[in-house]
Amino acid sequence: MNRKQFILSILSIPFFSQSLKAIGKSSFLEIGILKYSGNYNFRNSGLKKMLWEVSKRTSIEVSFDIIDIDLKNKKKLFKHPLLFLTGDKKFSLSKTEIKNLKNYLTFGGLLFIDSASDEASGTFNKSIENLIESLYPKKKLKIAPKDHVIYRTFNLLDKPYGRLNISSNFYIIEEDNRIEILYSKNDIIGALTVDDFSNWKYSVPEGNKTREMAYRTGVNIIMYATCLAYKADQVHVDYLLKNRR
Repeated sequence: MNRKQFILSILSIPFFSQSLKAIGKSSFLEIGILKYSGNYNFRNSGLKKMLWEVSKRTSIEVSFDIIDIDLKNKKKLFKHPLLFLTGDKKFSLSKTEIKNLKNYLTFGGLLFIDSASDEASGTFNKSIENLIESLYPKKKLKIAPKDHVIYRTFNLLDKPYGRLNISSNFYIIEEDNRIEILYSKNDIIGALTVDDFSNWKYSVPEGNKTREMAYRTGVNIIMYATCLAYKADQVHVDYLLKNRR
């Protein structure tokens, strides 16, 4: 099953058919947060702000409900083309959870990992390395080349922008020229996270400039995850020409 078949199969699920009738097309995209034992969902406000910008800047219609995904629940897992994983501490998944996640990725899903750890070699990032090794015993994360489509699906980027500036690269696992794992160490969503009073929760390098670039980074990720068959020559030419620096 390719990405097109995966996304089309999502739309054919009775849950989605009923939702579309009840609340309209805004339920088309829901981001699932990968649940684990620990603080897995402390970036929800940032995700919602990112989705709001996606809805304003693109033709993608989104839901602002952030769904917790238990990897033991396969029925719920396969309703989401994009899973989000973040954290700043050590975590682990069971063999069953890893197996289900691997099936999800193989059949067209995308896992976006956004490390919130202030240390490049911290316990969260070590847990990610262990997870990748379990999912892909014969493959390793590689640096996405700067001409990769993830840097230009909608906006032109030179790196993933976020609260941190640990790495200027995205790290990826690809199968058949399709990203299955997209990994950033810069806490992209952290740059967009707000407190209960809608104030920015964290300071970021260069302030609003970095937050704007974090929005653009998020839009690229969402665009890549929801496109039926993204290719390098399918970037949004008119938008890029207008916004090229």
